[in-house]
Amino acid sequence: MSAMLRSFLCSAAVLGMSGMAFGQCDLSTSPSNPAYVDTTFDNSTVADANGGWNVTPAVFGEMGSHAIGDTVIFNGVVGAYTPTGGTSASSRDLDWLRMSVSQPCYIAVTLSMGRDVGGFKVPFASPDQSYISIYSGSVQASAKSLSYGYDTDGCPHNPVVKLPNGTQAGKIPLPAGDATFVVTTPFNPTGTTQYNGPIYYSLKVEVLALDNGQCGTATNDCVTASGTGGCSDATCCDTVCGFNPECCNVAWDAACINYGVTQCGNFVFRCNAPVAENDCLTGAAPVDVSGGAITFGFDNTGANTDGPNNVNTQCSSNSARDIW
Repeated sequence: MSAMLRSFLCSAAVLGMSGMAFGQCDLSTSPSNPAYVDTTFDNSTVADANGGWNVTPAVFGEMGSHAIGDTVIFNGVVGAYTPTGGTSASSRDLDWLRMSVSQPCYIAVTLSMGRDVGGFKVPFASPDQSYISIYSGSVQASAKSLSYGYDTDGCPHNPVVKLPNGTQAGKIPLPAGDATFVVTTPFNPTGTTQYNGPIYYSLKVEVLALDNGQCGTATNDCVTASGTGGCSDATCCDTVCGFNPECCNVAWDAACINYGVTQCGNFVFRCNAPVAENDCLTGAAPVDVSGGAITFGFDNTGANTDGPNNVNTQCSSNSARDIW
């Protein structure tokens, strides 16, 4: 069998390459249009119309379809509440929001959140008071987590992604298609009312262009050398071309592949003949699970320690695990 290249993700971290993107805490910001507003505080007696994956079929607060250069703002209410029969605010309203983008891009996200005090919306000033999760996709089974967590220093909350090289970026890479946002607050500790709803928020999403336009159109594999610039993983491509513009402007060569290993978390898996019966999918057997759970018998006498191989020390030496 001839050598075959396959790209795997060595880290679960999402890729991107940029400096932080910070916004101002602004609860008074008007929504992009009247439809981008959630006015219902979901509690024991009232149900939101944006329950996301918690209901079937999933329902979202729709933020519309957007292109590079657009800014969309969604305003809403969340917060903790006491469930029916409960004695403390051990439940909380989550707002599930969805938008779509027409091409690979970055998004810069700013979440402002606070309480109404005497008719004035006062931003949360302490850390760990607002929460947001961001996914690419809107179908639970296939959505990919991009960023999640509480704010670290109060309002505003600017979500970041952690890159494989250890740095953080405030521009979050997004493929073409849907993006899902989940906004909420912490649960309320017994005896406090700090997070009792309604809690008000304004979510601002800026759609930003990739730094290298070729990364949105290139079709060649990021672990295969090519005589043309760019590669099909738009985020990794943009990262690599940020280090070496020639990887986009001239050709995607071996040096560009190596940048993808060290900066994107790719590693190159080479399967050389002779191979065991199941290495590199040469002996893969299809399994039909359309009828539900099944029992599948197999023989692992040919199992070996075939990879993945160590490439530029991105991962430790051979993983000593067979690939089936």
